[in-house]
Amino acid sequence: MSYAVVDGKLRWGYVFIIGLGFFTTSITWTLYNSYVPIFLRNIIESSPYWSVVLAGVINTFIGFIMILDNIAAITLQPYIGAKSDKTWTKFGRRMPYIMVGIPIAALFFVLIPLQKDLITIILVITVFNIAMAIYRAPVVALMPDLVPSEHRSRANGVINFMGGVGAVYGFLIGSYLYQFYGPFITFLTTSVIMIIALIVLLIYVKEPKNHLKRKSP
Repeated sequence: MSYAVVDGKLRWGYVFIIGLGFFTTSITWTLYNSYVPIFLRNIIESSPYWSVVLAGVINTFIGFIMILDNIAAITLQPYIGAKSDKTWTKFGRRMPYIMVGIPIAALFFVLIPLQKDLITIILVITVFNIAMAIYRAPVVALMPDLVPSEHRSRANGVINFMGGVGAVYGFLIGSYLYQFYGPFITFLTTSVIMIIALIVLLIYVKEPKNHLKRKSP
């Protein structure tokens, strides 16, 4: 049974809903990569202590903080993805990780621009990256889980389109909000979008248990 296909036809609206999870990751990473280096630099340069300690290596230090997501990607994401393969609850096998990861990521994402101390912003960034890693692999796995193999190439196009829309939102709408309303409103708006996306996923995306027995070609 697949809710994504009815009478042999792909339900495009349903696939767009599945893509909401990937849409949220695209928005958050676009804004994160655009503005977090600015926050870090401002904090360092406004602190006499940190500006002295990190003198000459500020760019290197910021670069290291900015690759924490890559470290999480090669350590936590494969583990979480494999773990979700073997999970089953009343919410499904991917959705429990999405239900945990998105709210935590949304909360700590909006906290990032509020930080004024280097240590606290690093801690907030670290938790945010861990939360994103918790739901990144499961949310990507939703589409191949729920869409039969003969429809996956078209469904994958929809998922990639959603990712592109998220990036465009981040660059255009996000930059507009940042310029006229400041970083907090920009990040808060994205966190609200993440929570709305989670609610829609919970309402409409159902993971049928029989897909656990389906072998992908």
